[in-house]
Amino acid sequence: MTQHILQGRTDAEVLWHQRRSFLQGAAAWTAMGGFAGAQAQSRSNIVELVGDALVNGARLLPQQTIQTGDRLETGPASNLIFVLGTASFHVRQNSRLTVERGNTLTTVSLLRLLSGAVASVWGRGGNRQIITPTITAGIRGTGV
Repeated sequence: MTQHILQGRTDAEVLWHQRRSFLQGAAAWTAMGGFAGAQAQSRSNIVELVGDALVNGARLLPQQTIQTGDRLETGPASNLIFVLGTASFHVRQNSRLTVERGNTLTTVSLLRLLSGAVASVWGRGGNRQIITPTITAGIRGTGV
């Protein structure tokens, strides 16, 4: 077997990683609604909403869309998962945060967490910042 030039892996290992990446992409595509979801331009970017959440001070409904610049708050026993561009966020209970705009309308460049807990995965791209009074963070690749 030959060695892969960039990663020092065999052809079989490279093929395994390519298959794994494809399956991960297919799972994400399916979770976002597949082809029907891609065609629905007005589809909500909220994946899951449990309990009470506010967007800009008003009650958040599952069919609404969260945009960059919005202020989000979750109540007790609440859970919110949403996608903005190439980033996804899992906001836990009793959290207050703002996602601020990057170069485009759907690019998040700054996550301002005032209180609570958030798990996020960011797509590849430019610089990103997380601002919070105190933080305990685990960074794994593009996930925080």
